[in-house]
Amino acid sequence: MATVEEHGGDTQTTSADEATLGSALRKAREQQGLSVADVVSQIKLAPSQIEALESEAYEKLPEMAFVRGFVRSYAKLLHLDVLPLLALLPSGNNDLSIEDTPMGSTLLDSQSPEQKKLIRVLGIVFLLVLVVIIAAWQLTTADEETMPNLEQLSLDLPESVRIISSSPVEKTENVPQVFIDTASGVPTKPEASLIPNEDSQNSALKSGALRLVFKNDSWVEIHDKNRLLSSQINVGGSELSLDGTPPFSIVIGRAESAQLYYRGKQLDLSQHTHRSSGVARLTLE
Repeated sequence: MATVEEHGGDTQTTSADEATLGSALRKAREQQGLSVADVVSQIKLAPSQIEALESEAYEKLPEMAFVRGFVRSYAKLLHLDVLPLLALLPSGNNDLSIEDTPMGSTLLDSQSPEQKKLIRVLGIVFLLVLVVIIAAWQLTTADEETMPNLEQLSLDLPESVRIISSSPVEKTENVPQVFIDTASGVPTKPEASLIPNEDSQNSALKSGALRLVFKNDSWVEIHDKNRLLSSQINVGGSELSLDGTPPFSIVIGRAESAQLYYRGKQLDLSQHTHRSSGVARLTLE
């Protein structure tokens, strides 16, 4: 059986039956004026693998299934008939079948220590990036989780907590505030101490009081230096005026629905509002 070589437009015939696999490959390479380095640059095998094929040192090569792929790639480069060459492989392994190994593929058994080290480093870097992404996602959603659900709060408020409803902010006359008991839903007589009159409001502003005006429903929690001043849902159209001992620690849910006044001046809540959760957090001295 003969193998056909094509080089420079000439057709050459090499007898594969009278040669070993290694000698057939080496002879064809030398006849075409190719060095081992030339072969390595074109089929991406290591020089040691080319030399092992030509010397038939199969113990230095990966499994025979991969060796068959090497032979296919080498024969294709040299324009040799691959079947006769595969028949020259050691007996007992010719029943293995494998498609041509892709050019430049990396085999685990033939990786250098540097390649294995690089793969480990890349794996560690990937895991670190994944951990950072997960941590950032958890931090982003943390504020959203701490923001109470307004509908749920409205159902779970204790009887002692009252929701204040008043006329719209821009009003032309004074309208008494109405207290609604959340348990019974029946309007109750307002306590005089909870309804600030004009004199008490002016006095509170002078002492550093807080005033919040709500365009829509918003949850607010306020602490002063010594105690909790307020923790409740405030309905749209209502106001909340408080006085205490600075510093004031303030958390406002749905901050875009509230206006905050401190000592008679309106504060810009957008500078203290988390973008994704819409919760404003600030401390006033």
